[in-house]
Amino acid sequence: MNERTAGLPHIVQKKPDEAIECRALDPMPLLASELNEAWLQEVLEKAPGLLPIAEIDDRVQPPLFSLGCEISTPAGSIDNLFISASGHLVVVETKLWRNPEARRKVVAQILDYATHVRRWNYSILCKLTKKTNIWEMVSPDVAEHDWIDQVNANLAAGRITLVVVGDGIRSEAKALVDMLASEPAFPFRLALVRLQIFRDCDGRHLVVPSTLAKTVEVERAIVQLVPSAGTAAISIQAPVARAESDGRSALSEQQFREQLRAQPDGHAVAQVADRLLGLLQAPRDRSLQVSWHTHSFTVKMLEPSGSGRMLSLCVVTDAGTASVVLDWLTGQLEQVWTNKDSVKRVCEAYAERLLKMGAVATPSGRQFNFKLTSLVGKEERFVADLDEVASLIQRYAAADP
Repeated sequence: MNERTAGLPHIVQKKPDEAIECRALDPMPLLASELNEAWLQEVLEKAPGLLPIAEIDDRVQPPLFSLGCEISTPAGSIDNLFISASGHLVVVETKLWRNPEARRKVVAQILDYATHVRRWNYSILCKLTKKTNIWEMVSPDVAEHDWIDQVNANLAAGRITLVVVGDGIRSEAKALVDMLASEPAFPFRLALVRLQIFRDCDGRHLVVPSTLAKTVEVERAIVQLVPSAGTAAISIQAPVARAESDGRSALSEQQFREQLRAQPDGHAVAQVADRLLGLLQAPRDRSLQVSWHTHSFTVKMLEPSGSGRMLSLCVVTDAGTASVVLDWLTGQLEQVWTNKDSVKRVCEAYAERLLKMGAVATPSGRQFNFKLTSLVGKEERFVADLDEVASLIQRYAAADP
């Protein structure tokens, strides 16, 4: 991955005598006394548009809205926290590169934040950021309960964007990002953004952001931070295909049911979840598997062409919702299949089934949401439709060149 280079920006002005004057702007390192990490945090908080979020993560619908600075987690304080119109959290670590220790730890630090952030839900987010109504601040083009469900689904699935922002990105940090990108990755994405700062003769600053490196999502992996001799080493485990009875934590399932019962109509919601789980985990010839997480379970299947990748078909959260994110499935299939038209046909067929089942599509048409209470009495049909989608994927995989 090559670092981008550019010349100095110039102010070009036409003078009264028709002469054109060109003045180069002076480059300003963030090590300058008046330009420090606190200054950078304040600039980003007031101007979130400086982050090239559409380039970093195409899942995130701009604009970004600041949720504050120095947000506390057990791993330390997050420098800047943002939320997007699509309900994705963006975690920012601002870093000056004055010492090698910062360069070695920065990626490990922000990954540590991610392991804590994905345990949050909307209520925890409001409490930690002291925002009483984030939905009202963002004003997305969806109903409040639907948007909150979307935020919870993104958190439960780990769809978080991590950004390290600084005045220069050194090779050690870039090498870590390259390593993460070359291994089986995870639903959160990581990018390194350099801010070049210039000052004009009036003392104003021109800030030019550029994305130097980023990971792409392949599929979920286990990221473990292992303290060693005062530093944090990163260990990545590739996911493996498991039998249906594996990967299920009794504690996670107990907490899941407790959270469901705490919802409005909690008894009915818990019954729907129990019926879905009973059908999905019944001893029969089906390719569907259940993967448990802290606040949700995901219905997955093993990609049938022998790649070893897992495909995510649906996520059911402890907020009493079920969601299907077609961009998620699309990205996973396109990592393996050469025929992109096959990917498109699978997702179109899936979307058609979801609409017939009464799912509510987001404005983008790429995410479909259910209230679990809407599936009362329809659990068998819902699982049967998932089986049909799995069979469709198997047929298209067999035909892929």
